[in-house]
Amino acid sequence: MAAVRLVVDPKRAGRNRGFSFVDLEDHESLDLALKLHNQEAKGLADNDANLRVAKAHDGTDQAMKRKQGFSDARKQLEEGERKLAFFEARLNKLLQLGQVVFRVRRTFIEVGEQLDSPQLLRRKTAA
Repeated sequence: MAAVRLVVDPKRAGRNRGFSFVDLEDHESLDLALKLHNQEAKGLADNDANLRVAKAHDGTDQAMKRKQGFSDARKQLEEGERKLAFFEARLNKLLQLGQVVFRVRRTFIEVGEQLDSPQLLRRKTAA
């Protein structure tokens, strides 16, 4: 073993949370440690239980991917909000100038140049 890091719980007066990280010096030690998985651990804890031994996951890659995903989603949201604000301002200006009409028909909102003209915009509303 090269090092052991116990994970403590500050909410429980610094007691061990029941797991730790062990750094091993070579692959043979890792193979031996993995063979201890599910072995009985009498007297090692408050309750007798089986050991759970697993290789640690590289959380940095997963965290970076998750962070990048959130960043991409935030950029898409901001772009959508900018487009919505642009079209809202444009529509409001056209409504003020009387160049378009706005009407609600059943579950659709329609915007057109005149009452009987083809719609410039038709969106389904929430039912």
